[in-house]
Amino acid sequence: MTEFAVEAENLGKRYLLGPSRELGGAIKSLARRALGRASESDARREFWALRDVSFQLERGEVLGIVGRNGAGKSTLLKILSRVTAPTTGVARMRGRVGSLLEVGSGFHPDLSGRENVYLNGVTMGLTRAQIASHFDEIVAFAEVESFIDTPVKHYSSGMYMRLAFSVAAHLVADVMILDEVLAVGDASFQRKCLGRMDGLTSEGRTAILVSHSMAAIRRHCSRAMWLDGGEIRAFGATEEVISAYLDTPSRLETSREVSYPLRTEAAMQVTAARLLPGAAVDHDLTEPLTFEIDLETRRPVPGAYVGLAIRDPSETIRYWTADIDSERFHNPVAGRQRLTVTCPPRLLTPGRYTAHFAVIAMGRPEPVFAMQERFIGFGVEDRGSFLASYGLLYPGMTAQESHWGAEPAPGDMQEPARTAHG
Repeated sequence: MTEFAVEAENLGKRYLLGPSRELGGAIKSLARRALGRASESDARREFWALRDVSFQLERGEVLGIVGRNGAGKSTLLKILSRVTAPTTGVARMRGRVGSLLEVGSGFHPDLSGRENVYLNGVTMGLTRAQIASHFDEIVAFAEVESFIDTPVKHYSSGMYMRLAFSVAAHLVADVMILDEVLAVGDASFQRKCLGRMDGLTSEGRTAILVSHSMAAIRRHCSRAMWLDGGEIRAFGATEEVISAYLDTPSRLETSREVSYPLRTEAAMQVTAARLLPGAAVDHDLTEPLTFEIDLETRRPVPGAYVGLAIRDPSETIRYWTADIDSERFHNPVAGRQRLTVTCPPRLLTPGRYTAHFAVIAMGRPEPVFAMQERFIGFGVEDRGSFLASYGLLYPGMTAQESHWGAEPAPGDMQEPARTAHG
């Protein structure tokens, strides 16, 4: 009889939406009821973030999980990592489990990098001697040798993630659970991550990987799962699942404006965003892309920036920008602000895209607004370029102009040709 490394049976996670359970919210609700002014908002509603999820993984298998933001991926990983308990069902994990769920997960901000490495190892059931045997390679891989005795609350977000990934990848675990780890750091460190992932899979480790990178899922995963609305839409061979996911029309529905529910625990959050001028038509690639972003700041967080990521249908980030050079970033204040970001013309080739928004605090654990399941969906058309007049499409990743020139070859006395743009 096969002994599975991971077994999930009818996993479900339910949350209650509505008035806060905190004392202030309860008192307000009670007062409204006493005055006969109770409203529908006083009633709590059920929301199932995950429902009836069942699967099995044999030892050495690598499972990739795909799906829109808000599909239930992170909820599933938290249940498997024993961070949160399921409302229904059961998860069985055989062996030592190592997980990296988010920036600095498992790190205490007031402890140094060294202390956090040992803390993480102890929580995984390792002895001090076992942790010490891997310590030097963990620090070297993370490239934080000069800061290993500094409290991690002073780390940049890149340093946080490099050390967190290195801990998860080097401390011996039978099952690894990794959420978007291949979006860590710069291109050089991402290549290191990919190499380390190859090593882990060749060692026969069981792994569960969530990523928006279809290339990463294809490269590392023997099977894949597509989660949608908290339920499994497809499970099986990696390429078949990815193809089904990418072919879903609803992923790229046109939506020129998006709003987000207020989150009182967040120091800063995006409350709404829109693509100007707002008409429900596809965008002309020769025109600039302009977004308005409504930001609410309850408590200014030094080092927190607002980011915009534009993704193509394969979930690849085709463009990223942030307000790190703005007055708002350098002098944050409490209150509501409307930000405007203009992206240059010819940034994108014709196709369908989605725009996602985030507030990210560099190296700080304070809650901020992260990418959500809601996004702006839009298309880009080529309505009048030279190539379009011949029915041709731009073959590259961008349609930006280049400047071409010509002059006589050495020894040729012809007049120079004029400079052309293309």
